[in-house]
Amino acid sequence: MCSPLIGHQWLIENIQIDKRMLKQWLGSGFIDKGLFYRTAEGTPQGGIISPVLANMALDGLEKVLETHFGKKNTKASYKTKVNYVRYADDFIITGISKELLENEVKPLVEAFMAKRGLQLSPEKTVITHIADGFDFLGQNLRKYHGKMLIKPSKKNLRNHLQKLRGIVRSNLMVRQDVLIRLLNPVLRG
Repeated sequence: MCSPLIGHQWLIENIQIDKRMLKQWLGSGFIDKGLFYRTAEGTPQGGIISPVLANMALDGLEKVLETHFGKKNTKASYKTKVNYVRYADDFIITGISKELLENEVKPLVEAFMAKRGLQLSPEKTVITHIADGFDFLGQNLRKYHGKMLIKPSKKNLRNHLQKLRGIVRSNLMVRQDVLIRLLNPVLRG
Protein backbone atom coordinates (compact mmCIF):
# COMPACT_ATOMS: atom_id res chain seq x y z
CA MET A 1 0.00 0.00 0.00
CA CYS A 2 1.33 3.38 -0.84
CA SER A 3 1.64 6.83 0.62
CA PRO A 4 -0.13 9.82 -0.94
CA LEU A 5 3.13 11.40 -2.18
CA ILE A 6 2.63 10.84 -5.89
CA GLY A 7 5.32 12.58 -7.92
CA HIS A 8 3.72 15.55 -9.71
CA GLN A 9 6.37 15.55 -12.44
CA TRP A 10 5.82 11.88 -13.27
CA LEU A 11 2.05 12.41 -13.53
CA ILE A 12 2.45 15.48 -15.74
CA GLU A 13 4.89 13.69 -18.07
CA ASN A 14 3.07 10.34 -18.26
CA ILE A 15 -0.67 10.84 -17.86
CA GLN A 16 -2.51 11.51 -21.12
CA ILE A 17 -4.74 14.36 -19.97
CA ASP A 18 -4.88 18.13 -20.41
CA LYS A 19 -1.68 19.25 -18.62
CA ARG A 20 -3.14 22.58 -17.45
CA MET A 21 -6.11 20.84 -15.82
CA LEU A 22 -3.86 18.19 -14.25
CA LYS A 23 -1.61 20.89 -12.75
CA GLN A 24 -4.69 22.62 -11.31
CA TRP A 25 -5.88 19.37 -9.75
CA LEU A 26 -2.46 18.68 -8.27
CA GLY A 27 -2.21 22.18 -6.79
CA SER A 28 -5.81 22.37 -5.61
CA GLY A 29 -4.87 21.88 -1.95
CA PHE A 30 -7.18 20.89 0.87
CA ILE A 31 -9.02 22.37 3.84
CA ASP A 32 -8.36 21.06 7.34
CA LYS A 33 -10.13 22.52 10.38
CA GLY A 34 -11.14 25.56 8.37
CA LEU A 35 -7.61 26.31 7.11
CA PHE A 36 -6.57 26.00 3.46
CA TYR A 37 -3.31 24.20 2.66
CA ARG A 38 -1.78 24.30 -0.83
CA THR A 39 -0.58 20.96 -2.20
CA ALA A 40 3.15 21.15 -2.98
CA GLU A 41 3.57 17.41 -3.44
CA GLY A 42 1.33 14.37 -3.47
CA THR A 43 -2.38 14.57 -4.12
CA PRO A 44 -4.96 16.52 -2.11
CA GLN A 45 -5.91 14.26 0.83
CA GLY A 46 -9.64 13.62 0.75
CA GLY A 47 -9.96 15.23 -2.66
CA ILE A 48 -12.29 13.45 -5.06
CA ILE A 49 -9.56 13.37 -7.71
CA SER A 50 -6.92 11.76 -5.41
CA PRO A 51 -8.03 8.11 -5.91
CA VAL A 52 -8.13 8.64 -9.68
CA LEU A 53 -4.59 10.07 -9.70
CA ALA A 54 -3.35 7.23 -7.47
CA ASN A 55 -4.99 4.73 -9.81
CA MET A 56 -3.25 6.33 -12.80
CA ALA A 57 0.12 6.28 -11.04
CA LEU A 58 -0.21 2.60 -10.12
CA ASP A 59 -1.35 1.48 -13.56
CA GLY A 60 1.20 -0.95 -14.92
CA LEU A 61 2.12 -2.62 -11.63
CA GLU A 62 0.08 -5.69 -12.53
CA LYS A 63 1.97 -5.97 -15.85
CA VAL A 64 5.32 -5.76 -14.03
CA LEU A 65 4.24 -8.56 -11.68
CA GLU A 66 2.97 -10.67 -14.60
CA THR A 67 6.26 -10.19 -16.46
CA HIS A 68 8.27 -11.50 -13.48
CA PHE A 69 5.90 -14.08 -12.00
CA GLY A 70 3.63 -15.12 -14.87
CA LYS A 71 0.15 -14.15 -15.91
CA LYS A 72 -2.71 -15.20 -13.60
CA ASN A 73 -3.91 -18.79 -14.06
CA THR A 74 -0.92 -19.86 -16.16
CA LYS A 75 1.63 -22.59 -15.47
CA ALA A 76 4.28 -19.99 -14.53
CA SER A 77 2.01 -18.31 -11.97
CA TYR A 78 1.19 -21.59 -10.20
CA LYS A 79 4.80 -21.89 -8.97
CA THR A 80 4.86 -18.55 -7.14
CA LYS A 81 1.11 -17.95 -6.72
CA VAL A 82 1.70 -14.19 -6.89
CA ASN A 83 -1.65 -12.41 -7.17
CA TYR A 84 -2.50 -8.73 -7.08
CA VAL A 85 -5.67 -6.82 -6.14
CA ARG A 86 -5.94 -3.03 -6.12
CA TYR A 87 -8.55 -0.46 -5.15
CA ALA A 88 -7.32 3.13 -5.77
CA ASP A 89 -4.05 3.36 -3.77
CA ASP A 90 -4.69 0.31 -1.59
CA PHE A 91 -3.49 -3.03 -2.86
CA ILE A 92 -2.61 -6.51 -1.70
CA ILE A 93 -0.14 -8.90 -3.25
CA THR A 94 -0.25 -12.54 -2.23
CA GLY A 95 2.46 -15.13 -2.78
CA ILE A 96 3.41 -18.67 -1.92
CA SER A 97 5.94 -17.68 0.77
CA LYS A 98 7.00 -14.80 2.98
CA GLU A 99 10.53 -15.05 1.55
CA LEU A 100 9.26 -14.63 -2.02
CA LEU A 101 7.25 -11.56 -1.01
CA GLU A 102 10.11 -9.97 0.97
CA ASN A 103 13.02 -10.81 -1.34
CA GLU A 104 11.50 -10.65 -4.83
CA VAL A 105 8.08 -8.98 -4.88
CA LYS A 106 8.65 -6.09 -2.45
CA PRO A 107 11.87 -4.81 -4.14
CA LEU A 108 10.13 -5.01 -7.53
CA VAL A 109 7.13 -3.01 -6.24
CA GLU A 110 9.39 -0.46 -4.52
CA ALA A 111 11.35 0.11 -7.74
CA PHE A 112 8.13 0.50 -9.76
CA MET A 113 6.76 3.00 -7.25
CA ALA A 114 10.02 4.96 -6.89
CA LYS A 115 9.91 5.83 -10.61
CA ARG A 116 6.53 7.44 -9.94
CA GLY A 117 7.57 9.31 -6.81
CA LEU A 118 5.68 6.84 -4.61
CA GLN A 119 6.79 4.74 -1.68
CA LEU A 120 5.27 1.91 0.31
CA SER A 121 3.61 3.15 3.47
CA PRO A 122 5.49 1.54 6.41
CA GLU A 123 2.40 1.60 8.65
CA LYS A 124 0.23 -0.07 5.99
CA THR A 125 2.76 -2.54 4.55
CA VAL A 126 2.45 -5.94 6.20
CA ILE A 127 3.94 -9.24 5.11
CA THR A 128 2.03 -11.95 6.92
CA HIS A 129 0.70 -15.47 6.59
CA ILE A 130 -2.92 -15.74 5.44
CA ALA A 131 -3.74 -17.78 8.57
CA ASP A 132 -2.81 -14.73 10.68
CA GLY A 133 -5.07 -12.55 8.55
CA PHE A 134 -4.82 -8.96 7.37
CA ASP A 135 -7.03 -5.90 6.96
CA PHE A 136 -7.95 -4.60 3.51
CA LEU A 137 -10.58 -1.97 2.70
CA GLY A 138 -12.11 -2.15 6.17
CA GLN A 139 -12.39 -5.94 6.14
CA ASN A 140 -10.30 -8.59 7.87
CA LEU A 141 -9.37 -11.53 5.67
CA ARG A 142 -7.87 -14.77 6.93
CA LYS A 143 -7.83 -18.45 6.16
CA TYR A 144 -9.30 -20.66 8.87
CA HIS A 145 -9.47 -24.47 8.52
CA GLY A 146 -9.01 -24.18 4.75
CA LYS A 147 -11.79 -21.62 4.29
CA MET A 148 -11.48 -17.90 3.61
CA LEU A 149 -13.13 -15.78 6.32
CA ILE A 150 -14.00 -12.17 5.58
CA LYS A 151 -15.40 -10.01 8.35
CA PRO A 152 -15.31 -6.34 9.38
CA SER A 153 -11.92 -5.28 10.75
CA LYS A 154 -11.62 -4.61 14.49
CA LYS A 155 -10.95 -0.93 13.76
CA ASN A 156 -14.12 -0.61 11.64
CA LEU A 157 -16.17 -2.47 14.24
CA ARG A 158 -14.81 -0.24 17.04
CA ASN A 159 -15.64 2.92 15.04
CA HIS A 160 -19.14 1.64 14.30
CA LEU A 161 -19.83 0.83 17.97
CA GLN A 162 -18.45 4.22 19.00
CA LYS A 163 -20.86 5.92 16.61
CA LEU A 164 -23.79 3.92 18.02
CA ARG A 165 -22.77 4.74 21.61
CA GLY A 166 -22.57 8.43 20.72
CA ILE A 167 -26.10 8.40 19.32
CA VAL A 168 -27.48 6.56 22.37
CA ARG A 169 -25.66 8.81 24.87
CA SER A 170 -26.77 12.02 23.19
CA ASN A 171 -30.39 10.82 23.06
CA LEU A 172 -30.92 9.32 26.53
CA MET A 173 -34.08 11.32 27.14
CA VAL A 174 -35.89 10.62 23.85
CA ARG A 175 -38.61 8.03 23.33
CA GLN A 176 -37.59 4.54 22.17
CA ASP A 177 -39.20 4.87 18.74
CA VAL A 178 -37.23 8.10 18.10
CA LEU A 179 -33.97 6.46 19.21
CA ILE A 180 -34.67 3.44 16.99
CA ARG A 181 -35.28 5.77 14.03
CA LEU A 182 -31.89 7.44 14.71
CA LEU A 183 -30.03 4.13 15.08
CA ASN A 184 -31.53 2.26 12.11
CA PRO A 185 -29.69 4.15 9.33
CA VAL A 186 -26.37 3.61 11.13
CA LEU A 187 -27.09 -0.08 11.70
CA ARG A 188 -28.08 -0.60 8.07
CA GLY A 189 -24.95 1.20 6.87
